[in-house]
Amino acid sequence: MMSDELLTFVVSWYTRHCDEDWEHSYGVRFVNTRDDGWVVECDLIGTELEGREIGWVSIMPHRPAAGRWRANGLRFEAIAQTGDLWAAFFAFRAFVLNSDLIPGFESEPLLSLLDSRALATQHLVRGGQPVVRVDTLDNPGWTVMARTDGTQGAGRSKPIERIERSETEWLHWWSSTDTFEAACGPGDLPWALRQLNDYVSPTSEGI
Repeated sequence: MMSDELLTFVVSWYTRHCDEDWEHSYGVRFVNTRDDGWVVECDLIGTELEGREIGWVSIMPHRPAAGRWRANGLRFEAIAQTGDLWAAFFAFRAFVLNSDLIPGFESEPLLSLLDSRALATQHLVRGGQPVVRVDTLDNPGWTVMARTDGTQGAGRSKPIERIERSETEWLHWWSSTDTFEAACGPGDLPWALRQLNDYVSPTSEGI
């Protein structure tokens, strides 16, 4: 089993800044559309990174076409090809840690899951419609939406299922005939994505 180090880093960065105030106005979001690939945005206002500016930089110096990122003092923004979501997360980690983008990292199971959903369903939607969308909530937490076309979850509808372990550790998920949706606690995004994986491929080994 591969680790989800980059995803864990982004989730931890978000939860570290949730102070019952910041998360009501700011957060993290990443969306995939047919026309734009991945767009990743991380708000910097109210964090230690506010005011730090860096112009557009390639997210993969050895493969410039993969995408680019920048920080304008208020927000970190990255644009990545579908299939390279991990590289956008790697760029964000390098920005936060003020480290270099060194080739050698590779994708992770849960990020690869989102990329595979995007690749499989982009042709089914109009150009500007999201295929996969992950955003933060102000209560705090995360929301997840992913198309399920072409999977074992396609054509099925499921009423909302609520799993609540504590005020901050919880998962609600449901589905329509072509879409999986979930909401979860601030540190539970990996849990929600594993539920997505189980739903679209219930006979898999899991990740």
